[in-house]
Amino acid sequence: MLAYYQYRKRSFLVASKELLEQVQRFGAMIALLFQVYVFGAVATLFMGIGKIVQSDHPHTAVLMAWTLLTFQSFLFYVFRSAILDSPHRSYHSTILPNKRHMIVSDVLLTTAAHPLLFMSMIILIAIGVDKITQAWQLVWFTVTQFAFAVAFIYRPLAVTLSLVALAIVSAVIESLPLFLVLSYALLVISLLVSPKFVDFSMVVTSLRTYWLRYFSQNLNVVIWRIVFTMLVLWFGFTVKVERPDLITYYTPGLLVINLLWWSSIMIDLKPEVVGRVHYWKSLLMYPQVEKSAWLVGATVCGIASIVTLLMLGFSWASLIAVALTPMLLICAFRSTKHLLVAWLATFVLSYLPFI
Repeated sequence: MLAYYQYRKRSFLVASKELLEQVQRFGAMIALLFQVYVFGAVATLFMGIGKIVQSDHPHTAVLMAWTLLTFQSFLFYVFRSAILDSPHRSYHSTILPNKRHMIVSDVLLTTAAHPLLFMSMIILIAIGVDKITQAWQLVWFTVTQFAFAVAFIYRPLAVTLSLVALAIVSAVIESLPLFLVLSYALLVISLLVSPKFVDFSMVVTSLRTYWLRYFSQNLNVVIWRIVFTMLVLWFGFTVKVERPDLITYYTPGLLVINLLWWSSIMIDLKPEVVGRVHYWKSLLMYPQVEKSAWLVGATVCGIASIVTLLMLGFSWASLIAVALTPMLLICAFRSTKHLLVAWLATFVLSYLPFI
C-alpha cells in the first residue's frame, strides 16, 4: 500500500515537471517577470479571497467567488493528467487492487496541487478560531473550492457546464450565500445530466480544421496562457477598483505582459510549419500554411489586446504595444531570445509617453 502512494507521488512530480517545460522555455522572461510581479500577484490573490470575507459591494464577492472557481478549474485542467496519472492509470489495479486507495491518492494530490485552497486556509488561520464565525462565508467557500476541484478531476465537462451557468447567475444575483447554494445545485445537476466522455476528434479537410485539430489535441498550449492572462487581468482589475488613479500607468505594462504570453504561441506553432516543411511543400501548401500560422498568432494577440483594453481601459500608450505586436510575432517565430529582446523593447517603448 505504501509503495502505491510513493508511486503516485513520484508520477505526479515527473508529470508536473513535463507540463511546466513550456513555461520553462521562457526562463529568462518568466524570471524577470516573477521578480517584479510575483509578490503583487500573490497579494492580489489574497486580496481577492479577502473580498469574500468583507467587501463594500456584495456583488463583488460573488464575482470574486466565480473568478476563483474558474481560475482553479483552469489550473486543474493543466494538472489533471498528472494528478490521475492518466497514461498509466489502467495499470494501477496491478499495483493495488483496492480502488479506495486510488481515490484517496487522487484527493490527496488534488489538495497538494491546489494553491488557492491553501491561501483560503491561511486566511482562515489568520482570522483565528475565536473569530471564525464572523468569516463563515469564507469557510463555506473553501469547502466549495475543494468540492469543485475534486469534481473537476473526475468530471471536467460537468464542472465546466456548471461554471458557465454560474457565470450567468453571478451577473444577476448579489448574495454570496445564494451563489454558493446555487453552485452546489448546478454542480449536482451537471454531474447527473452531462456525458462522462466527449469525442473531440475531427477530420482535417482544410487549414482551418488542421489548426482546430492541433489545438484540440494540444489544449495545454492555450490553457496555461489563459491562466496567466486571467491572473494579469485580475491584478489589473483589482488596481482599477482599489486605485483607479494608477490604472493608466499599469495598463500598458499589463498589456505587454499578455502580449508576451500570446505572441509566444508562435514558438509552439513553428514545429507544425517548419518541422514539416517537406511535407507541406510536397502538397504545394507551404506558403498557405505559413500564412495561416501568422494569422493564428495575430488573431490570438488581437483578442488578448481587445480583452485587456476593454477590462482595464484604453490609453494612447497602449497603442504602442499593439503597433509592435507584429514584431513580437516575428521574433517569437525566430527564437525565444529574439522574443525576449523584442518584448523588453516593447515594454520600454510603451512607457515613453509617460516620460
